[in-house]
Parts: sequence; structure tokens; C-alpha cells
Amino acid sequence: MDIKDVFQGGSKQMKKYGEREYIDIDNDIVFLNNVKDLPLVNGSLRMNKFVSVICYTGKLQLEVNMKEYIIVKNNILICRPNDMICNTMLSPDFEGGILCLSPKFIVELFGKGSVWNCLFHFEKNPIFSVCQESIEMFEIYDKAFHAKLKMRQSAFQQEIVYSIIRAILYELRENISDDTSTLAIGISQKEILFKKFMELLSDSIVKSRSVLWYAKQLYITPKYLSIVCKQVSGKTAFEWINEYVIMDIQHLLKNTDKPIKEVVGLLNFPNISFFGTYCRKHFGMSPTEYRKYLRTSASK
Repeated sequence: MDIKDVFQGGSKQMKKYGEREYIDIDNDIVFLNNVKDLPLVNGSLRMNKFVSVICYTGKLQLEVNMKEYIIVKNNILICRPNDMICNTMLSPDFEGGILCLSPKFIVELFGKGSVWNCLFHFEKNPIFSVCQESIEMFEIYDKAFHAKLKMRQSAFQQEIVYSIIRAILYELRENISDDTSTLAIGISQKEILFKKFMELLSDSIVKSRSVLWYAKQLYITPKYLSIVCKQVSGKTAFEWINEYVIMDIQHLLKNTDKPIKEVVGLLNFPNISFFGTYCRKHFGMSPTEYRKYLRTSASK
């Protein structure tokens, strides 16, 4: 069993990955000491958890969903379930930590609305800065967390550990900009509907390219779904679907060596010809040409 199972839905109690120690509590809470401990396969990883990466010193550069980000001292990067991480590069003096939480755990603590709010907000704002006082508090919480786990098992061990995690999350919330804290206040029915649509879209490993499919899951008409998406986000439902499908195509072409025929099957395209037409429409070149372009651009 591999540490990647922890991030893709398998392991329960593993404590080591090679020579690196990490903490995994029922596959809901995972602590890693370094970005290097992320189980990247061919340089990439699709998450099944909310992942927060904090930088204490140095610099971290990486791609999330094919977009490049840089985090520096006192920055925190938030990745959402189904996000793709790849091309990580660390400065020699980088020090940081990683906290991974399952959506189920966050729902149990804060309710379903918090997951929608996170999905909605961190899509546009994955990086934010925290004050030095909070950095010091995170270090205190980290020491308390590890100290408690080393102690003899007690009747309320799990409750205490979960309370420490809750305190960390509230500390994070205090540092996120004011517009995030008001997302759940006075939220309209259209915004709730849009967030449900985005949750469906981001949770689907294979994205349906039909607006009708998502509309049926939400018990509304395709026309109304597109109108709501346009009013809330400025994009239609079809545009959002294409954006996520394109992201999956880019990931599979750039970060895997799967044959084009296998990529077609994984993404549920009807045949290679249809997939080629889709790629030419959105990228201006064939799948093979686009794969070469992506890898050449990355190497440069």
C-alpha cells in the first residue's frame, strides 16, 4: 500500500512513506512535513482533499490546474478536491507544512455550505497571506497536535485532536479576506445553485460535456442553469464545463504518456476523430501536436 492511496481514497492507518513519516487519521486528516512528501506520479497529482500548504521560509513554485503560482514566507496556498498539482520547485531554504482535510471532515465540522464556499472562493483566490502572529499560533497548534498523538490513548483523544484542527481552521479563516467571510451571509438561491453545479463539476473525475446532465442532477432546465451561471460568474454552464474538460485534457497530455486512444476513453469522448476535432477547436492543433507543445513549453 502506497501513500498515494491516502490522497486517492485508500489507506487508513499508514504512518510512513519510505523514510518519511507522516500522520494519517482515518484518511480524513493528513499532516505532511514537506511538499516533497506529496506522492507525485510523473510529476503530478490529483487531490481528493482540501490541501493547505504553508510557507515559513523560502519559496515554492508549482502549477495548480495548469496555472503557475508562487508562495513565499507567510503565504498559504489552498487546493481543492480534484485540483491537479504538478511541476513543483522549491528554493533550497524552503520550509513549510501541509495539512490535508477530506471534504467529509469539513462538512462534519462546519456544514455543507462551507465546502461550497471554499470551492467558490479558492477557485479565484488560492493564495493568501497570514500575519506573523498567526504563523506563531500555527506552530503552537502543530506542537500540540503532535504532542497529543504521542501521549497514551485517552477517552477523549479524538475529540481533542479534532478540536486542535478546528482551531487551525478558525485561525485560517481569520486571515482570509473579508469577502470570504461574507460569502455565507445573505447568499442568494442562484449563488447556492451555482455552487452546487461547481461541486458536481469539480467532483466528477470524468466530466459530462452535456449541460443537460448537470441540469438533471439539479432538477432544473439546462436554459435556467446557463442563465444562473452567467449571472453569478459571468460564464455559461457550457463554458465552465469546457474549462474543466480542457484542464483534464491538458493534464493527461502533458503529465502522462497514455496513448491518445486511451485518453479518449478516459475522458469519455466517442472516438479519436471527435476528440481531434475538439482539440483543434480549443487548442488550434491536433492532440499529438498539443502534447508536444505543452511539454516543450514546460521544458522551456
